[in-house]
Amino acid sequence: MPQTPHRCKLICPPVNDHPGLVFTMEVTKTREDEINVSPINMIGGGSINDLSQSSKDNIENWAKEEAIRVSGFGDCYLDEYEERC
Repeated sequence: MPQTPHRCKLICPPVNDHPGLVFTMEVTKTREDEINVSPINMIGGGSINDLSQSSKDNIENWAKEEAIRVSGFGDCYLDEYEERC
């Protein structure tokens, strides 16, 4: 992974009366064993604080897994990543 930021998006289409949402973040690999993840932005109405706790947990899990995937730490398990944080 180059040191330029990799932009990640999670797109949630509209459901019933709820608008569609897009969550974005950037991942940069700074060293062989270190990555930086930007704050998660939400586009499409409201704020992340308006979401339920289970929705927030799902978005956080997506962000962690996506950061590991794009950084090339494919052999790293999620709990190992969390222990390093």
